[in-house]
Amino acid sequence: MSNPQMFKRLQIIAANGSFAKAAEVLFITRSALVQQIKAVEEDLGFTIFERSPKGISLTAEGKLFLEEGNRIFAEYERLLKTCRHNAGQKPKTITIGITPFMESAVLPAICREFNSCFPDVVLKFKVFMPEDYRQAFVSGKFDIAAEYMFEFCNTVPDTGFIPMFPCGYCVFVHKDNPLSALSTIGFKDLRGTVLLMFRRGFVKSMDRLRDYLETKEPEITVSDTNYAVNELFIRCELENAAFIIYNCTNFENPHENLVHICTDWDFTVDRGICYHKNCNATVKDFLHIAERVINDPDRKVDNCCCIKRPVNAPGHGSDTCCCTAKPGNEPDHGSDTCCCTNEPGNESGHKSEACCCVKE
Repeated sequence: MSNPQMFKRLQIIAANGSFAKAAEVLFITRSALVQQIKAVEEDLGFTIFERSPKGISLTAEGKLFLEEGNRIFAEYERLLKTCRHNAGQKPKTITIGITPFMESAVLPAICREFNSCFPDVVLKFKVFMPEDYRQAFVSGKFDIAAEYMFEFCNTVPDTGFIPMFPCGYCVFVHKDNPLSALSTIGFKDLRGTVLLMFRRGFVKSMDRLRDYLETKEPEITVSDTNYAVNELFIRCELENAAFIIYNCTNFENPHENLVHICTDWDFTVDRGICYHKNCNATVKDFLHIAERVINDPDRKVDNCCCIKRPVNAPGHGSDTCCCTAKPGNEPDHGSDTCCCTNEPGNESGHKSEACCCVKE
């Protein structure tokens, strides 16, 4: 057997101790995987896996084969890279578009897993300002739009979207603004206020929020803004305005004079991975890895997005506090940080009386 990809499949089977689990990881059927391994064992002339009702395990020959094979195939990949370099052949690459302030909750895990499975592929990252991000993706300047509220790609032909999790909104106001004293903020609190929002057509979910404000909350004045950070800081102070953005830990303290407040409404924005449907096989491999990591039930999300929930999780003193629902997330949550309202009885499982509480 001289196929590096098949050898990697043997490693995945051994690591999972089950053909069924390995088949899920590899996105193929169990029966197809079993047939492939049987063919490999017949070709090699010895049994790699011992089958039993409790699962599978490596035979002595299989263990030796994988141990020595790791060394041989690592050398093979090194030699292949050297020869390709000498021949002037460029390595396979995937370009991932990011923004200067993008918070990466899942992307690092996806990239680590991909690199372990495809070490010969180079991952490149290109930075775009948010107002240019969508058009740069549509024009093909990068392959993957990652962890961004890129819902508009659903309306662009030949693009797809893999959602990761819904994210709530937060509002920023100057520290001298009376609203800064609030622990959470609602529509009624913003009446009479100028609310800075990205221009229409930038984010689909924000357009839905804008439509609601224009029809249901006419006392809230919506004003367009670009993503120029200094402009936002100045306008919040000089116009006594509020700025709305999706909630993430990168935006909790963007400036010493701004105060971060979680909203108590139900509007959310989806964060996920966007891709071109006519992508090459290398990008498709990345997408398979991404789906596997995103759907991993044991994955711990490093940030918890505030979303209003009708039923409060244990340890919270308000029905407006809310963490992304995930099995096993209660009572202390599967996340290191959680935005909650500061209410009496909110001490259980929390380290601080501030809006952002830390899991004990």
